[in-house]
Amino acid sequence: INDHEIMGFDQKELQSKNSLKAKKLKKRLRDFSPSGIVVHPKTQDYFIISAKGSTLLIFGPDLQLKKIALLNTKTMCQPEGICFDHQYNMYISSEGKNSEAKFFRFDNQNIIDL
Repeated sequence: INDHEIMGFDQKELQSKNSLKAKKLKKRLRDFSPSGIVVHPKTQDYFIISAKGSTLLIFGPDLQLKKIALLNTKTMCQPEGICFDHQYNMYISSEGKNSEAKFFRFDNQNIIDL
């Protein structure tokens, strides 16, 4: 995973935010440290999550970065596991970090809206 590709992927998004929000976004992207990976069974896209910063990156089969999704750090504070079921629904598990561990399901139709 190329740091320059991640940081340069969505410069319009960074420029459209106020400086405090842009700094927070940049920090989460800089802190990206993969903790789980899965290949989507239909699209062959690579879904890579980072426990640090609660971030999801989606790469196409050609290894080009397609999407960066910032997950909610309050509800999904340390995502560690990721998988798909036979209906292409995505599941992410998150460690508890001072509370119970959690398991999240994203419907196939809602994955693109992350």
